[in-house]
Amino acid sequence: MEGEATATAVPFAAMRTVHFARWVLIDSHRGFMTGPQLVFSTNYDGPVGDERCSEDEALRRHIAEVVEHAYAALHSLYECCEGYAPEGDDPQSLRRSLEAFLSAPDRRYPSSTFYVGAPGRSRDQILGEAALRRRVDEVIDRKQREPGWPPNDSVAIRRDIVEALGERPPVFPPQPSIFAGPQWTLKVIGLVVLLLLVFLIVTTGNYLFWMLWPQASSWFSTASMTVAVGLSALVVYRYLKLILPEPGWLIRGAVVGLLVITSLVGSMLASWDRLTTFSWQLQLAIAAAAIIAAAPWRSWRLSLALTGFVAVAALIVATPGFHQPALIDWCYAFTVLTLAVTIIVVILSYLERRARRHLHALEATDPPFEPYYTEVEFALSERSSRDENRFYQNQLSNIAVLKAGAFRALLIRGVFYALQLLARTVYNKGKLGDIPTIHFARWVLINQGEDALFLSNFDSSWQSYLGDFIDKASTGLTAVWSNTVGYPRTRDLLYAGSEDADRFKAWARHIQIPTQVWYSAYPGLSIRNINDNTITRRGLADLEGVSAQEWLNALHGRQL
Repeated sequence: MEGEATATAVPFAAMRTVHFARWVLIDSHRGFMTGPQLVFSTNYDGPVGDERCSEDEALRRHIAEVVEHAYAALHSLYECCEGYAPEGDDPQSLRRSLEAFLSAPDRRYPSSTFYVGAPGRSRDQILGEAALRRRVDEVIDRKQREPGWPPNDSVAIRRDIVEALGERPPVFPPQPSIFAGPQWTLKVIGLVVLLLLVFLIVTTGNYLFWMLWPQASSWFSTASMTVAVGLSALVVYRYLKLILPEPGWLIRGAVVGLLVITSLVGSMLASWDRLTTFSWQLQLAIAAAAIIAAAPWRSWRLSLALTGFVAVAALIVATPGFHQPALIDWCYAFTVLTLAVTIIVVILSYLERRARRHLHALEATDPPFEPYYTEVEFALSERSSRDENRFYQNQLSNIAVLKAGAFRALLIRGVFYALQLLARTVYNKGKLGDIPTIHFARWVLINQGEDALFLSNFDSSWQSYLGDFIDKASTGLTAVWSNTVGYPRTRDLLYAGSEDADRFKAWARHIQIPTQVWYSAYPGLSIRNINDNTITRRGLADLEGVSAQEWLNALHGRQL
């Protein structure tokens, strides 16, 4: 990547699905592997907007497009790689061989975590919206030379610009939901949210009534707890009815006996906490809510409280016709849920304590990174930084060795899963945490999971990018890289680490590898430009869907 090429053997600009692309040669000079590897990474249009296209089909189309436009250059490149054996020298044979070679499952590494700064937008849409924004700027420049313009009304400003453009931009399909998980997952999430909301309202109400109107607190607690427990019972039962088997008479009898035992234990718990003001059924529910709200750290009592709460919920619903089969089903469902939750809580609490102690021991003995500069190290750092800041956008490629042990391997995969979930459900509006400069970023575990490869396309400089990580996303960054060799010492997985800024930046340079080829379809656009351009286009195509003030705010940098 030496300067700006005027002509290339690989015409990326002719490929209508490619946003970013790179080739990176990973050598064995730092002990990452036994031999060099060539990484080809692209960010391309997925199946968004095409109901007939799956992820696999989108990848197949993308590979076919790349091969169609650059089969000769790709053939020359991959002739140097093991496993590439073309069928013949004619163009058709080369295309088939290259598509098969690039599509082979053993050469494709799935992303452990993948972030998109402008999700749901194709390359053509981004470029089209940028062209529209330039036309809007030209119209504004012309209009500002007219006396009395702009008017004070934002609606009038937008109307004038629409008239001057002479046409409406196309209305793209609505951006689909980023989280496309299975339906049952959404139902479970909805159930948890609803139950937490019930607990929050009831607990808050109890405290407020106790502080503001003590003489009515007993009545409120009794009434609200009855409603809350009944509502929770109804909601949970509706969910459990779908997944639990129908119990037989023996199981029904065992469930009734178990409910009696848990209710007695819960009553003892309530008396122990001196919450004996109300009937024994409501005492049990209030004790559970109080312990959850006031003493969550007492895990064994929390487990008992949860058991008692679910048991009394079933009893309240079942009163007075406890013998009815349908109501015994309630008891069965709630008891199964209670036992499962209690067992899971106890097991997870034990594992969490063991894992935390083990993590603390590892963190205390991790050798800190000590910068050193050999001729090879200096040459690599100089080579990597030489290709930076040629455009407003920049690229970063680095590879880090994972720390040894099954614990670290499991931990980093858990962190990747959590980050991927956040990237799909929370960080899907142009910011990764509080960082508004990342176009695409991915972590990939390679070499049998022993190394972590990080590839990123971002705005501004390398120094600014790492500074954003330190200031705005230190915990997420540390959660991943604390599991790699040389990262500055951490605390509780998430803390410290990158806060040692000088050592962190020196380590980041140490693990950085040169990017031999890098392409951007829109090197002059920041991620903020892209997202604002989308609002600009939507605000012109659908005057009701985007307010005039929001539309004007997207034209940042314009004095109107």
